[in-house]
Amino acid sequence: MVGHDIRNPLQAITNDLFLIKQKLNEAPSCKSEDITESIDSINENIVYINKIVSDSQDYSRTLTLNLNEVELKDVFLNVLKNVPSSVLTQVNVEEHFMIRTDLTYLKRIIINLVTNAVQAMP
Repeated sequence: MVGHDIRNPLQAITNDLFLIKQKLNEAPSCKSEDITESIDSINENIVYINKIVSDSQDYSRTLTLNLNEVELKDVFLNVLKNVPSSVLTQVNVEEHFMIRTDLTYLKRIIINLVTNAVQAMP
């Protein structure tokens, strides 16, 4: 119930940000780098809050895994696309190294580790 109550205003904020971005694109004279960065930052925080809600909901329910074969290197490369360009990343995984896992949970684990590492950097 708490997750539902948090997600409703998050969705409204997401919708408002989308409309603001549209209006800014229609009026380029109002657009600035600071505004765009602020909107992107707000969107990132919305995604993070949504992840926290998902984590708390997962904690309270029985975990059901959806196991599939995935290429590990692709998973890392996909997650690392969202790392700030100022952070140097390197992936050392053999090509076509397949693992059987639940992709959603694996991605969340890697995202958490990478986010914590980036936040711990000066």
